[in-house]
Amino acid sequence: MVVEMAGLREKQKVDRHRRMVSAASRLFTKHGYDATSMEAIADKAGVSVGTVYNYYESKSEILLAIVVQEGEETYASGQILLNEAESGASGVLDDLVVLYLKSPLRFMRKPEWRQAIALSILQPETRFGRQYRQVESRLEALSSQAIENLVKRGELVGVSEPTALGKVLFHTVHAAFVTFISNENVKFDDIHAELKTRIDAMLNCYFPGD
Repeated sequence: MVVEMAGLREKQKVDRHRRMVSAASRLFTKHGYDATSMEAIADKAGVSVGTVYNYYESKSEILLAIVVQEGEETYASGQILLNEAESGASGVLDDLVVLYLKSPLRFMRKPEWRQAIALSILQPETRFGRQYRQVESRLEALSSQAIENLVKRGELVGVSEPTALGKVLFHTVHAAFVTFISNENVKFDDIHAELKTRIDAMLNCYFPGD
């Protein structure tokens, strides 16, 4: 009975966390980060303001919690993508690039992402600031896994350090994402096309027959 009660409390805790993060994500998207209050998040999630503060010390922690959730879902989607990949090297890596660029905007708009990245730099030692770095590390590792898979399949040759090349790939995409969200006038198709050119140039010497 004690174990069952503990399990129930944990499920309730996880459910409240998801509801608050989901509520904050919707409110930030609709009204913006600055215009959204903790009270509004509590009301939208169907919990008390005290409950929100029990989970998050500040609104910035909720913002970073959204980033963490997005990163976890992107990682899971990326794993599925790599496990089911049937296209060649260019196709697999482009699918990963599209995932990295598009997935974040399912959760928040560009202004909120600018705020989140700024907070991850300004508040690196908060609980979610540390988790933010952990999620980035997992996505970086996913990029390295993609390279390693392609090397094993013989679709990239002569790669002596696949892990390092994967890190370069991830940070190339991340830099492009920052450019993408930094300017409202930058369109997905434009940044995607530019990234494809960069990545093809970076990997050209590793394609078989080159």
